Amino acid sequence: MLNSGQNFNSTPIRSQLIALIDIMSEAMQLKLLRFLEKRFKRIRAGNKKAERRGDSRRQCLIPVDYLVKGQIFKSYILDISTYGVFIETDLTFASGLDIRLTFSLPDQKDPFNLNGVIVWSGSQGFGVKFNYISKHHMDIVQKFAEQTQRIYEIIS
Repeated sequence: MLNSGQNFNSTPIRSQLIALIDIMSEAMQLKLLRFLEKRFKRIRAGNKKAERRGDSRRQCLIPVDYLVKGQIFKSYILDISTYGVFIETDLTFASGLDIRLTFSLPDQKDPFNLNGVIVWSGSQGFGVKFNYISKHHMDIVQKFAEQTQRIYEIIS
């Protein structure tokens, strides 16, 4: 079992999982992905925070620049909704800090520049609640959050 302070990226378990996935056919990888998506939806459904949200969340990997206490950072948004985002980082920030986000959604030419507040922070990142999002931007995020994720074939 992993200690909560242990970096998952350096564990033999992760290496074993990746090795197993690498030898699977693409069809089997897709089945595994669908199984895990369903499994995590059930886990989230039992989570009180997920129930309170009441909005569509979209897992993603979107580059983001953010400003906290006058310092600029770069990272990735791992999920997004019309109410906020989860940003991956190994940095910890106190809840209640103001944050300024700049990011672009796929197929959108204009970047989003949004203010928010950090509502929680953990070892893998932190959650941001938007202070205000215009109806126009809300519609764009909602549409993006409700889209089915595209699967791209990587050709090497």
